Amino acid sequence: MNCSSFFYWGSKGKNTDRPVNEETKRKIMDAAIELGYRIQKDSGTGYMSKNPFKHIACVVPQHLIENHPYFTEVLAGFHDRMNELGYPSAIVRTSDEVSDSDRIKTLIRNEEIQGVALISWYDQEMIELLEKENVAVLGVNWNDERLSVPVVDCDRIFSARSAVHHLIEQGHERIGFIGGPAYSRKMDNDERDDPGIY
Repeated sequence: MNCSSFFYWGSKGKNTDRPVNEETKRKIMDAAIELGYRIQKDSGTGYMSKNPFKHIACVVPQHLIENHPYFTEVLAGFHDRMNELGYPSAIVRTSDEVSDSDRIKTLIRNEEIQGVALISWYDQEMIELLEKENVAVLGVNWNDERLSVPVVDCDRIFSARSAVHHLIEQGHERIGFIGGPAYSRKMDNDERDDPGIY
């Protein structure tokens, strides 16, 4: 079976309602494997793809990868969850490595990226480019109401208020604030000033 006839017979063998004998199905599967396709036998969809796996990229500022243990845990969480789902590990790039449209397009094309998690950093032009390329975008650890991107984040101000309230109940009067790098100076100030930490 040559490559050009494979697609016709492969589709017919996998998707038709008419009975196809088992020998023909086996030949189709053998040809698919020989051509480099990975077969998802349990999907029930009959869908065959050269790469059926979801490839996710995480983009993180360099200084956070090097100097912030919280983000090591965030990236480990992505890795573990992708593993649990049977997908390849997330591809991690620094924001500098994908800083222009050519670089991000190359990453999407070469690694067949279907989703990007922008961790504690984003660029509006990059988000627009990813959306044009039909790549799902998720923000992690940032908050900007102007964007329509889904974001996973914690309520830092509520958390800071709760911590200050707890410390005051314990009798503490002088409370300091040590925080990691914030996306913006305003966010950093809000996290300190709003709960009453100066």
